[in-house]
Amino acid sequence: MCSTTRLADAPTRRVLAAPTRSYTLRLAHDVTAAASARREARILLASWGLPQEQTDDILLIISELVTNAVEHALPPVALRLRRMGADGGVHIDVSDAGPAASEGARAATGTPAEHGRGRVIIDALSAGHGTRAEAGSVHHWATVGVTA
Repeated sequence: MCSTTRLADAPTRRVLAAPTRSYTLRLAHDVTAAASARREARILLASWGLPQEQTDDILLIISELVTNAVEHALPPVALRLRRMGADGGVHIDVSDAGPAASEGARAATGTPAEHGRGRVIIDALSAGHGTRAEAGSVHHWATVGVTA
């Protein structure tokens, strides 16, 4: 039996031939999104020559933001990373289409003890973070490696 994926549902993948200052990745709105985002971000961050500790912090923030988008918001979900100057700072932006009417499968079945730590983690690892709404989308962002 053959399985097909509609183009609109498939994540967009860009091969990194040379270091770039910004990167956008459309993500599937499912449980694979955070792992896909980490995998692609790790390649980009390595091309930027970031220290391992900073890379680990960025990947954890990406996991938190993408997981929240999949569990609590409507598709589409996209990850944007941007290098901020020579100081090694990175701007992380995860966008979605706003709050979903009901929680995702993991959020709906989890216990309260399994939720609510994301903001604390992002507070601890980032120089700053926040949320901004635009027409048709909500952006959850954080900066790492720069002073707020």
